[in-house]
Amino acid sequence: MRNLINLIHRKKNIKRIKKYLSEIINLEDEEYVDLFNTITITNQTPASFQIYIGPDIITLDNSIVNLRRGKYLLEFYSKNCTFCKANLKSLNNYSEDFFHSNSLKVLIVTNIEKSQYKKEFSAYNFPYKIALNSKELISFFNVQFFPVTIIIENNIVKRRIDGGSKNRIILEDILK
Repeated sequence: MRNLINLIHRKKNIKRIKKYLSEIINLEDEEYVDLFNTITITNQTPASFQIYIGPDIITLDNSIVNLRRGKYLLEFYSKNCTFCKANLKSLNNYSEDFFHSNSLKVLIVTNIEKSQYKKEFSAYNFPYKIALNSKELISFFNVQFFPVTIIIENNIVKRRIDGGSKNRIILEDILK
């Protein structure tokens, strides 16, 4: 009898988990089934799977970015960071059509003052938005050193690349 009660509770929990997951992420049926099976069989979320549950992202034009739908490249940038500048220069090599055809939106998350944005970013011609609440995002993603590049697709962190000279090379590989 006790096993039956545990089974009933487990099925209710599984239904709750499934409902919760379907509300916060947008996965294709096959991806959803794979994720759900991994969670229920191993009782763990796959290491490569991280759901973004951080603050809303507010941009310079006061719009709110919804990471639940779409593909985003978050580029964490610091003014005195040579590798950060190299990352943005490598993004500059891609046309606006490339970003549109791949449905990729670029968000620059920076620790520089708002008054410096125009001077710092006017040389870049790829489509991007600048996050106004960068301090919250830097804290949420625990960015200690710059640059950091994070790819989020349909609310799921697909890839994180932390600082150093290899960042630009990996970023270009991802974009190809």
